[in-house]
Amino acid sequence: MNSRRWTARFVGLTLVAALIAPAGATEIVAPLRIVVRTVSGATITSARVTLNGIALTAADDGAFLATRAGAVQVEAPAYLPAEYTWDGAPGRLTVNLAPRPVFALHVTGGTAANRWPSMLAIAARTAVNALVIDLKDESGRVFSLTPSGVAATVGASAPLFDLSSRAQAAHDAGLYVIVRVVAFQDPIAARAKPSWAVWNSATAGPYNKAGQWFLDPWDPDAREYALKLAEDACAMGVDEVQFDYVRFPDGYPQSARFDGPTTEPGRKEAINGFLAEAAARLHPSGCAVAADIFGFITSTPGDGGIGQQLEELAQVADVLSPMLYPSHYSTGWFGFSDPNAHPYEVVSRALADGQARIDDAPAVLRPWIQDFYYSSSQVNAEIRAADDREVGWMLWNALSSFTEAALPAPGILDFEEVSSTTRFEVLPNSGFWDVPNGYLFEKEIIWLAQEGITLGCNPPANDMFCPSRSVTRGQMAAFLSRSLDYPDGGATDRFVDDDASIFEDDISRLVAAGVTRGCNPPDNDRFCPNNSVTRGQMAALLHRALPGSPEIRAVVDFVDDDDSVFEADIEWLYSRGITHGTSATTFSPTSPVTRAQMAALLYRALAGKGSG
Repeated sequence: MNSRRWTARFVGLTLVAALIAPAGATEIVAPLRIVVRTVSGATITSARVTLNGIALTAADDGAFLATRAGAVQVEAPAYLPAEYTWDGAPGRLTVNLAPRPVFALHVTGGTAANRWPSMLAIAARTAVNALVIDLKDESGRVFSLTPSGVAATVGASAPLFDLSSRAQAAHDAGLYVIVRVVAFQDPIAARAKPSWAVWNSATAGPYNKAGQWFLDPWDPDAREYALKLAEDACAMGVDEVQFDYVRFPDGYPQSARFDGPTTEPGRKEAINGFLAEAAARLHPSGCAVAADIFGFITSTPGDGGIGQQLEELAQVADVLSPMLYPSHYSTGWFGFSDPNAHPYEVVSRALADGQARIDDAPAVLRPWIQDFYYSSSQVNAEIRAADDREVGWMLWNALSSFTEAALPAPGILDFEEVSSTTRFEVLPNSGFWDVPNGYLFEKEIIWLAQEGITLGCNPPANDMFCPSRSVTRGQMAAFLSRSLDYPDGGATDRFVDDDASIFEDDISRLVAAGVTRGCNPPDNDRFCPNNSVTRGQMAALLHRALPGSPEIRAVVDFVDDDDSVFEADIEWLYSRGITHGTSATTFSPTSPVTRAQMAALLYRALAGKGSG
């Protein structure tokens, strides 16, 4: 029997090798696995985890590993932070981050310059806790000087206020600061830099429609312009950059020319790629990336002809802000002849559609709602709809003239009460998080790990076993080679398809021992190391690998192996009590072998436990 132990393996919390902290620190018997998720269970890939102020790096499976006791701090853009003090006990820390409650007002460039105190005053009197400040609006003008000075290159610099001082003043008042950057609708840049613009071959000039001039979402210089402004804003102290008009122009003619494909996949690639690049550049500074989207996008499966597909956007942006203006929905939407007369229902149903589609994504859904052409009761109905769905909201008014009577007082909204949570769990006896105490094959999996036949499925942590994952032929070669201590295969190299496999040596050992013949009879010059092992193939491999032993029970005649080349192998396995079959009369010879089934088969075969 193989008695090897792999030095990093621990089972049932009994150490094979301890991880020792520096002198004077708590001795750690096993790393703490830190998993960061949303309240609905989606993994937050943008999370930043520190231990005693030192950043931890996420493993391939997205989890973080702490190897010394201390203060764990978890943050992610657009979410509330969480803290946990770890005493060094082995286990798993699940951190569920709650979306940051944001109740915001739209602040135009002119308002930020001339009516700034009034915005702070409204926030002080109401539940408003955030401001969305226009850095660059639909006019193409940039209203604050920025470190890069990029706006001057297109003649768009129109400084009215200093963003750094406004951000600091807002933070001093306890407010979250968002800047709005209109990305691809830009009359100034389109005329100053025609090569950046969508080109209209019919007019031989930049494309425009109804006063809107669009930059090409594929053009690298157009993208860089918006991204550089976003980086500047982060450097000036804001918390979030919201890209508006992050889309293709709607209803563009055939004469419109772009630098990349304009099929639906092409449009989505351009917009998703832009937002992904924004996240890569802004997240290191702690800034969240938000995208304004058309309201109907929450309720339609495609990209709306503009590159905005909800599920895909939710994988690259931290915040999605659909413009849920009831006045913008036409007759028939949500069953209403006049959607504008139903502010609560329209906002609620649009949010319900969107939430159902992105519940397993890390993005926060936070809508724009209208504060124009509405009474205070109608605006308040929209706010209540958002709060009932436990999302924040942002009030849009093009002139920053708000209906203060519609705004709740502080402490009234349910969503104000959300908080992030932490939950510590002790590692199961198996040493694997996905093999809980009492699991059907717990005993067999523990034995497999103790014998060093497998470590786990998620190196370097190796604290997951993946019991339902199918086993490949290459992995099976390694399991048998380790289990039976086969000698070196020497120069044996029968197969042409295993030279790049990490299991080549194990495969050679099996060839030398006469256990495997190949996967492509009659030539048998291929092993197919990446193919899943079927239950029939497993029977044959074990039959050839194991020494003969007295039968312990009669042969069974499974009804589904009569045409299988592995029928004799299957009957041999059954006679030794190594397999039970998948039912009293079936073996399922063509089904893949799972890792849990593999553990059971090897345990019965090698530990001599029979069928139990």
